[in-house]
Amino acid sequence: MKCHWFFFAIYMVTFGLMLSQTPVVDAQEPATAEVQAEQIEDLAKEPSFGEKWGAVWDDPDSTSAAKWQDATNLVFGTGVGYLFAVLFYAVPVGWDVNFPVVLLVLIFGGFFFTLRFGFVNVRMFRHSIDVIRGRYDRPEDEGQVSHFQALTSA
Repeated sequence: MKCHWFFFAIYMVTFGLMLSQTPVVDAQEPATAEVQAEQIEDLAKEPSFGEKWGAVWDDPDSTSAAKWQDATNLVFGTGVGYLFAVLFYAVPVGWDVNFPVVLLVLIFGGFFFTLRFGFVNVRMFRHSIDVIRGRYDRPEDEGQVSHFQALTSA
């Protein structure tokens, strides 16, 4: 149960850092009020999700299957767009270096599990090589999957 609280705390800290950071502005292109106004106008010109959804289903030239495909692409594309914005948000780590959130979560997760499981990825490396080489294969054993196939599919 303690592990669940640990992960919850890590995610809350990560999202807190993400929300507290201001967007990184490229030093070569200073964001002027004029540029920001143009970006806001471009966003205002883009149709909303509801307008896009209505356009998909109201298209008389599309077949039923094409409408379903377009609607599915619209829903998943919108969701992926939001996930992309969260997972690849640039977190400044110092020295003018930015890492995406997903990379930091993977790095800290790798360190955590390496420590939590007692360096099993290092200790059992020789065993994994022996499994791949077929040291534990016996021809009389039943089954259609070899040790190598089981290891590589896991």
